[in-house]
Amino acid sequence: MSRRRRAFTPPTSHDHQLGKGNADNSLARAGDIKGELMMIWGRQDPHAPLEGRRLIRDRLEEAGADYTWHEFNAAHAFMRDEGPRYDPALAWHCYGSSPSCSTEG
Repeated sequence: MSRRRRAFTPPTSHDHQLGKGNADNSLARAGDIKGELMMIWGRQDPHAPLEGRRLIRDRLEEAGADYTWHEFNAAHAFMRDEGPRYDPALAWHCYGSSPSCSTEG
Protein backbone atom coordinates (compact mmCIF):
# COMPACT_ATOMS: atom_id res chain seq x y z
CA MET A 1 0.00 0.00 0.00
CA SER A 2 1.39 3.42 -0.88
CA ARG A 3 0.82 6.45 1.26
CA ARG A 4 0.26 9.74 -0.48
CA ARG A 5 0.57 13.14 1.13
CA ARG A 6 -0.28 16.63 -0.02
CA ALA A 7 1.61 19.66 1.23
CA PHE A 8 -0.42 22.70 0.27
CA THR A 9 1.69 24.87 2.53
CA PRO A 10 4.89 22.87 2.82
CA PRO A 11 7.06 23.52 5.81
CA THR A 12 10.00 25.80 5.27
CA SER A 13 12.46 23.13 6.30
CA HIS A 14 15.19 24.73 4.21
CA ASP A 15 16.06 27.14 7.04
CA HIS A 16 15.68 24.73 10.00
CA GLN A 17 13.14 27.01 11.72
CA LEU A 18 10.75 24.21 12.64
CA GLY A 19 10.57 22.20 15.82
CA LYS A 20 11.83 22.78 19.32
CA GLY A 21 14.81 25.08 19.36
CA ASN A 22 14.56 25.70 15.59
CA ALA A 23 16.61 22.58 15.09
CA ASP A 24 14.52 20.39 12.81
CA ASN A 25 16.20 17.75 10.69
CA SER A 26 13.48 17.38 8.05
CA LEU A 27 15.85 17.60 5.09
CA ALA A 28 18.28 15.13 6.61
CA ARG A 29 15.38 12.69 7.03
CA ALA A 30 14.01 13.05 3.49
CA GLY A 31 15.16 9.51 2.76
CA ASP A 32 12.74 8.25 5.42
CA ILE A 33 9.71 9.34 3.38
CA LYS A 34 7.81 6.24 2.33
CA GLY A 35 4.92 7.82 0.44
CA GLU A 36 4.20 10.09 -2.49
CA LEU A 37 4.30 13.84 -1.87
CA MET A 38 2.45 16.60 -3.67
CA MET A 39 4.21 19.91 -3.02
CA ILE A 40 2.41 23.19 -3.78
CA TRP A 41 4.21 26.52 -3.49
CA GLY A 42 3.43 30.21 -3.92
CA ARG A 43 6.39 31.72 -5.75
CA GLN A 44 5.93 35.08 -4.02
CA ASP A 45 5.86 33.53 -0.55
CA PRO A 46 8.62 35.21 1.49
CA HIS A 47 8.74 32.17 3.77
CA ALA A 48 9.72 29.90 0.88
CA PRO A 49 12.27 31.78 -1.26
CA LEU A 50 13.59 30.32 -4.50
CA GLU A 51 16.84 29.15 -2.93
CA GLY A 52 14.90 27.39 -0.16
CA ARG A 53 12.56 25.68 -2.62
CA ARG A 54 15.57 24.56 -4.66
CA LEU A 55 17.27 23.14 -1.59
CA ILE A 56 14.15 21.16 -0.67
CA ARG A 57 13.64 19.89 -4.21
CA ASP A 58 17.31 18.94 -4.58
CA ARG A 59 17.15 17.01 -1.31
CA LEU A 60 14.00 15.17 -2.39
CA GLU A 61 15.74 14.23 -5.65
CA GLU A 62 18.85 13.08 -3.81
CA ALA A 63 16.71 10.95 -1.49
CA GLY A 64 14.82 9.41 -4.42
CA ALA A 65 11.49 10.64 -3.07
CA ASP A 66 8.29 10.09 -5.07
CA TYR A 67 6.78 13.55 -5.48
CA THR A 68 5.11 16.08 -7.73
CA TRP A 69 6.08 19.75 -7.57
CA HIS A 70 3.82 22.70 -8.34
CA GLU A 71 4.72 26.40 -8.18
CA PHE A 72 2.23 29.20 -8.78
CA ASN A 73 2.49 32.97 -8.98
CA ALA A 74 0.90 33.43 -5.59
CA ALA A 75 1.61 34.77 -2.12
CA HIS A 76 2.02 32.99 1.19
CA ALA A 77 -1.25 31.35 2.31
CA PHE A 78 -2.94 31.90 -1.06
CA MET A 79 -5.22 28.94 -0.33
CA ARG A 80 -6.39 30.25 3.05
CA ASP A 81 -9.94 31.54 2.55
CA GLU A 82 -9.43 34.87 4.26
CA GLY A 83 -7.52 38.05 3.71
CA PRO A 84 -6.06 39.75 0.65
CA ARG A 85 -3.70 36.93 -0.32
CA TYR A 86 -6.51 34.44 -0.89
CA ASP A 87 -6.87 33.43 -4.52
CA PRO A 88 -10.06 31.34 -4.72
CA ALA A 89 -9.66 30.30 -8.36
CA LEU A 90 -6.11 29.12 -7.82
CA ALA A 91 -7.00 27.45 -4.53
CA TRP A 92 -9.76 25.44 -6.21
CA HIS A 93 -7.40 24.52 -9.03
CA CYS A 94 -5.01 23.09 -6.44
CA TYR A 95 -7.77 21.29 -4.57
CA GLY A 96 -8.89 19.80 -7.87
CA SER A 97 -5.38 18.50 -8.50
CA SER A 98 -5.28 16.66 -5.21
CA PRO A 99 -7.53 13.63 -5.82
CA SER A 100 -4.83 11.93 -7.86
CA CYS A 101 -2.73 12.04 -4.75
CA SER A 102 -5.38 11.15 -2.17
CA THR A 103 -6.38 7.62 -3.04
CA GLU A 104 -4.53 4.65 -1.72
CA GLY A 105 -2.94 2.66 -4.46
